[in-house]
Amino acid sequence: MITSLYFEICVICIISVSLLIASVKKQCGIMFEDRLFLGIMWTVTGIFLSDGAWILVDGLDFPGSQGINKVLNFLYYTLTGIVGLLWLLYTDYKIYESKERLVRCLKWYVIPCVVLVVIILLSPWTGWIFSLSKNEQSHRGRYYALPMLVAYGYLLWAEVQALSAWKHTERKSLRKEYKTLGSFIIWPVLGSIMQGIVYGYPMIWVGVVISVLKVYVDTQNQQITRDGLTGVNNRRYLNHYLDMRLCKKRKKQLFFILMDIDSFKEINDNYGHTQGDAAIIRIAGILREICYKNNDFLARYGGDEFAIVCERENEQEVENLLQEIKDIVFFSNQAGDMKYDIWLSIGYAEYGESQSKNQDELIALADKRLYEAKKKRKQNGNKLR
Repeated sequence: MITSLYFEICVICIISVSLLIASVKKQCGIMFEDRLFLGIMWTVTGIFLSDGAWILVDGLDFPGSQGINKVLNFLYYTLTGIVGLLWLLYTDYKIYESKERLVRCLKWYVIPCVVLVVIILLSPWTGWIFSLSKNEQSHRGRYYALPMLVAYGYLLWAEVQALSAWKHTERKSLRKEYKTLGSFIIWPVLGSIMQGIVYGYPMIWVGVVISVLKVYVDTQNQQITRDGLTGVNNRRYLNHYLDMRLCKKRKKQLFFILMDIDSFKEINDNYGHTQGDAAIIRIAGILREICYKNNDFLARYGGDEFAIVCERENEQEVENLLQEIKDIVFFSNQAGDMKYDIWLSIGYAEYGESQSKNQDELIALADKRLYEAKKKRKQNGNKLR
């Protein structure tokens, strides 16, 4: 009875996390933080798969059973440590928004996990984490709790970072985000308590699944990020994202790029609103591919306007990005699969330069330069690349 229910719990959790993975992957323009979150969910799925398979084969004697049992034990205990590490990496990046910092810290973060993997690998001979009896049953070793202690160590450190960030910021949007990060550990702890009371069920991992679901739902509720037509980020999330980026330290310069489709009203008037929507979707697809490659933030600003938030070393790198966008739009026109050509006017501003000391001024300056570029394009017959 316990074995059957244990397996059913694993299957239900696998289905739940799989649906969540599918939901995240359907989102357009997945950011680096989304990839880390996907890594957490894949790791949790791996834990339930190895645990569910183990409960079915443990104690059975068939060709290769011992090797399979060892592999399943290795996967389960190793992934236990890895899921904690990934949550720490996700929390660190959400707070500091810095890949450079993450790379610097990674060499220290991975040490407990690497040591844990070595100990697990040696367990078939040492019995430290697990061992197999003659009847092919798994038995806990002297240090079987070590993987969970490593995982909780990572979760606790992530908790410290989140609470510290929450304490030191007064921005309401960020405080909500850090509160969500800090609450992750609650359900695994409750699961541990329940597992101690009702032995024989994977309640700790059920708690992890609940925490993952809660983080996802809270994040979606806080941001409501996507534009219905194009699937890219919407204006509301753009404001939220800029609010976060402007208050964080950066090694590179922060730029806000604003662009719109030239003569968009004529496309609607001459070809209909369906073709107008097709033009917007075409541009969104081009920008999404470019921004995904560069890990830049893309949003539909409104109507036929799009915005990109990016970090670059200097203005020349921004000019290179704009030229790449213009070139791809040009070659898209050359394909000739639409009834009309699409051209973009683009303006950008650097945060901190004259007239761009806050979000509103930054957007206003980029908007001003956009219309200067649009005026120039009209003067040149709308054919500039």
